[in-house]
Amino acid sequence: MQKQILINAEPKETRVAILEGNVLQEYYVERAGHKRIVSNIYKGRVEAIIPGLAAAFIDIGLERDGFLYAGDVATEKMNFLPGELDEAVFDSTKRGGAEDISKLLKKGQEILVQIEKVAVGTKGPRLTQYISIPGRFLVLMPLQKRHIGISKKIEGEKRARIKKMLDELKVPQDVGLIVRTAAQTATSRDLSRELKFLLKIWNRIKNSAQGQRPPKLVYEEYDLILRVVRDLFNEEISTLLIDSKDEHRRVMKFLRMVLPGLRSKVKLHRDPRGVLEQFGIEKEIEKLYAKKVLLRSKGTIIIEQTESLVAIDVNSAGFSGKKNPEDTAFVTNMEAAREVARQIRLRDMGGIIIIDFIDMELKEHRRRVRRTLEEALKRDKAKTEVLNVSSIGVVEMTRQRMGRSLHSVASQECPYCRGEGFVKAVPTIVIEVLRKLRKYLSETKARRVEIGTHPEVANFLLTQDKPGLSYIGKQYRCHINIRSNEGLHLEDFRISPA
Repeated sequence: MQKQILINAEPKETRVAILEGNVLQEYYVERAGHKRIVSNIYKGRVEAIIPGLAAAFIDIGLERDGFLYAGDVATEKMNFLPGELDEAVFDSTKRGGAEDISKLLKKGQEILVQIEKVAVGTKGPRLTQYISIPGRFLVLMPLQKRHIGISKKIEGEKRARIKKMLDELKVPQDVGLIVRTAAQTATSRDLSRELKFLLKIWNRIKNSAQGQRPPKLVYEEYDLILRVVRDLFNEEISTLLIDSKDEHRRVMKFLRMVLPGLRSKVKLHRDPRGVLEQFGIEKEIEKLYAKKVLLRSKGTIIIEQTESLVAIDVNSAGFSGKKNPEDTAFVTNMEAAREVARQIRLRDMGGIIIIDFIDMELKEHRRRVRRTLEEALKRDKAKTEVLNVSSIGVVEMTRQRMGRSLHSVASQECPYCRGEGFVKAVPTIVIEVLRKLRKYLSETKARRVEIGTHPEVANFLLTQDKPGLSYIGKQYRCHINIRSNEGLHLEDFRISPA
């Protein structure tokens, strides 16, 4: 099945869609000013030690101090566990054992830490001293002396070949490595070149940290585009399309260093329409903000998200294709199991997830629905685990938090319902306004237009985003008038000839 990566790069937002057979399977978004901080490395200072929590609070220069558990403090007693995913996975309950945090750290101490999990609610980011630096084929573990792990997805002859190459690879005694799944087709030269590259990064990190006063960022993870190219772009991808000349140039330069053989698959999208618009993906993305997902069988999935828990309800709605209620429930649940896994992945929902499938009497039906869900979850790059399926069809599962969910990135507390629900954030609406404006102007060639919006959106357009608006006006040789309309809902806007 043909796989494509589509990258829409705009000044305020970068979006990446991964298609299989023209069906959206993965979606990522990153905004200017809200870049991913997971994997960033900081020189921090111990602000407080809390023995009762077996943790310390570390000032790394962010809005909230990060917290470092005793098990995440680097010691000689660390137990290394190669993970089933492509990343280094550690058992945090065994990292440093159950030692007293006050014996490991002192207030005011300067330490090197890496962000492991993003802040959630009032909780600061979770930190670790077990630093990892990912490459395309390898993950360097600079503080783990000669610990080598191979992704469990590499099996048989390929695994034996990787082990042979590792024996020949000159790995320094004071570091460890994880071999990622992408290394299945790598050569000895590929691994050797990347190891040297990762060691250079680590040396730069150490040099940057020396002599610097904390808090200080000493290593910043790649942005969304380069992460996708590094982690997801491979021989299985038929085409990578980018609609920005600057980003296309940057990706080609990056590939020249890491994998020149894939450069021929990278194409610049030159159509005036954005790459996601041309492929019809905009409508699919818009659906990701809706609570209700319609199934082909006319059943529905309702998704409710809270700070730490996601509840998903499956119901048959208008589906009555089977005379037997048990068969109706089974058919709907089977379709829902695959779609639920897809929605969890697309929306990047993490933490505890509860799925309420339609009640089924037959154990065989419940078993098959669970198996279908687990098979569909195998496509997910985040670690997932199905914990339990009750006799009434309620499934408990967990999913690793990869970052802020799509819901939290694009929404804000609703001023109309005082926090009972959510509406799109003003920057999100502004981006949509500008995107629709470009489309409107490219299709109509209008010379004067008026945009009617809610006062908050109008104010944002005329102040913070005035340069962007002026640029579009010059680009399309059009006079643009913004009209504030208190009668409009925050998310509504109208573009019309002036």
